[in-house]
Amino acid sequence: MNKYSFQINYVNFKPSFTMIYQKIPRTKFFRIITLAAAHIKANYSIPYADCFAAATTKILQGLLVTGDPEFKLLQNYIDIRWI
Repeated sequence: MNKYSFQINYVNFKPSFTMIYQKIPRTKFFRIITLAAAHIKANYSIPYADCFAAATTKILQGLLVTGDPEFKLLQNYIDIRWI
């Protein structure tokens, strides 16, 4: 079951993370994302910035929408919708 929900505020297009089942301080949450991105970077040869997108997708059990061919290495690791 997903512990977090990811919502887009369409008024100002800023993402907001809502912790549903437990309260996690923002700094701890971003540390988890950073460590997950580092893990992806250590195992796949993709840019570090792309690792953050992939890590956020994996942790939030989301869907990454992209046309970047570098993510083809991760298509078995995260859910990707190709455009």
